[in-house]
Formats: sequence, structure tokens, C-alpha cells
Amino acid sequence: MARRVCRAVLQAMILAVTFPLMAHAQAAASPNGGALTFTGGLDLPTVYVFRGIVRETDPKLTMFPYGDIGLRLAEGDGTVKKVAVNFGVWNSLQTGSSGSDGFSEHLHYEEDFYAALSLGFSKNLSLATTYTAYTSPNLMFDTVKEIGFKVAQAGRFHPYGVLAFEVGEHGFDGGENNGTYLELGAAPAFPVRKLTLSVPAKLGMSLSNYYELNGEVRHYVSMANRLVVAVRARAGAIDGIGDTPEHISVPFYKLYFLGGATNLRGWGRYEVAPLSEGGTPIGGQSFANFAAEVRVPIWRSLSAVLFADAGNVWTSPWDINLNDLRYDVGPGLRYNTPVGPLRVDFGYQLNPIPGLMIDGKPEDRRFRIHFSIGQAF
Repeated sequence: MARRVCRAVLQAMILAVTFPLMAHAQAAASPNGGALTFTGGLDLPTVYVFRGIVRETDPKLTMFPYGDIGLRLAEGDGTVKKVAVNFGVWNSLQTGSSGSDGFSEHLHYEEDFYAALSLGFSKNLSLATTYTAYTSPNLMFDTVKEIGFKVAQAGRFHPYGVLAFEVGEHGFDGGENNGTYLELGAAPAFPVRKLTLSVPAKLGMSLSNYYELNGEVRHYVSMANRLVVAVRARAGAIDGIGDTPEHISVPFYKLYFLGGATNLRGWGRYEVAPLSEGGTPIGGQSFANFAAEVRVPIWRSLSAVLFADAGNVWTSPWDINLNDLRYDVGPGLRYNTPVGPLRVDFGYQLNPIPGLMIDGKPEDRRFRIHFSIGQAF
């Protein structure tokens, strides 16, 4: 354990030095008042909590190395006092259950990249727009992409408000649907002799009138000759909040669909779901999806895959029926590149969906070919 902790600290120091030009959006402003600013640092929290969600069930040593580069584009006495851009990276290195002591056995739990444009106005008001990609190098969660807007006022109480919109394929709750997050806070500062005491407080909440529960399990087994067996199981449901039908409906764009390059590969994207009377997929409020792959290297950067998928979507929430699944099988090829493996998969349906209509026409084709970058899971 001592050797692992020492190695973790060393890796944290390397990251802090390697990324001195980038930082997380929450990092403190640099005292450098020039047009180009650099900040970096290393935080050591007792446990990692993000927006009220504890990210590790059994925390041990947790480290947050970060870095930022800021560029002041303009400064003056007009309505807009200051224009600046920032680029940065923020990392979470964990030796607990979400890191090197977990099933991934890798220390690097999270790596976030962001770009921000900030405007400064009179009366110490500021407005910032930030795009952030939250990634997990040890594959403990799917990449989450977000656009956020922050209004703040510098001063004794430092009030602020954040409105963030998830824009990627996955949400922070592990669901398939994008959410909206609102955070209101303040950080009152009180001078105490030569020190300043700050007492930050914040309130965060979802702006949706529904709730979603999703779960996913992945497991990878390396065998002889670099052969890898990968399996994944996931399921979820979404339901409305309210006492009357008009208050508990889930928006159409939040409903579940399966099919495509990352789940049921025998079907096209959004083709697996409950059907309307005319045979068009209309989405559902429950889903389950299972996948297994055998990955075999062929020659240099080229490898082959054999896969089997299963899953379905059901109309009502919490109504998963494992006796009512769609199945597909097929082969695939992978070619490793610096940006990830180039992927082609051929999926064949074992039990087609009766009555399925695509673009107003009966869909009789039982196979799909998918091209993509990155593994299916």
C-alpha cells in the first residue's frame, strides 16, 4: 500500500507539472495581472463529491491536480470592461474504490477539459460561458459534455448563479438523457486580522419534472495472446413527478431508444422502441441492454471482434421484461489510431421487430453496418 500511495503522489506531481498551462474552471484566479496568466495546483480532499453525488464509496487518498492558461483579449472603460478566454484541465486521482483499489485498478479516475469565454462589466459583474468535457481515463463513467453559463459579482458576498446544460449522449446521473442543472451560491468573506475568512455556501438542483435511475456494469478479462473478453449490462427507467397526468408526462426527447453503433448493432439508431399504430418507434420509459465481445489481435494495429447484443425498450417505467429481448450477433474490425480505434461492425438480427416501419416503409433488412471511432463500450 505504501508503494502504491507513493506512486500515486508521484503521478499527481507529474500531472501538475505536465499541465501547468491548463486548469479546472473552479480554480482560483491567478495573481498575475498580465495579458497571459498561468495557474496550477494540487488539492487533497478527504472525499470527492460532485453536485451532491459522492464519487467513491470507499475513499482513500484523493488528489486533484489542475492547471489553466488564461488570455485577456481586451480591457477598457466601456460597457464591457474585460474579455478573456481560458483553457484548462482538471484531474482526479484516486487510490480508493473508484481508482486503483477498484475493479479498474487504475489511479486516474477523471480528467476534465474545458474552454471558457468571460466578460467583465461594471459593478464587478461577470458573465462566463464554459464548455466542459468530463472524461474517465479508467472507464468508470461515460464521457459527459456540458455547456454552462455563470453570472457572478465580486465583492464581500461573492454571489453567483450557474445554469448548465448536458449536451452529450450521457448525463451525470448515468442516464441516457440530458439534464439541466441550476446552482446558486455565495462565498461571504470576512477579514480576520491579516487573513480573510471565506464561508462558501451553495444550493444545486435539477430543473426537470421527472427523475431517472440508471445502472451499468462493465467487466474486461485479458486472456492469453492478448485476447480480451468484454461484457456490459445496463438498465434504466425514467418517470415523471406529479399527482396528475399532465404533471407527470416525460418529454418525448427524454424517452429511451436502442439501436445503433454502441448497443443493439443489428438495428439502426433509434429503431428499437415501442411502436406506434403505424409501426414507427416512439420511445419508452424503461430499457435494458446487454453486450459481450471477444477482441482478438490480428496483425499490428488491426484486431477482430465477435459480439452478441441483447436488449429492448418498454413503454412504462420500471416495466423491464427479460423474456422480451431483441438479439443480434456479428463480427467487427478495429484499427488502432492515435485518436482511438477505427471501428466497423456488421450486426445481424436474430429476432426482427414485426411491423417496424422506417421512413414510412416496412423494414425487412435484418442487418446493419456501423462505422465509428472508439470501442462500442
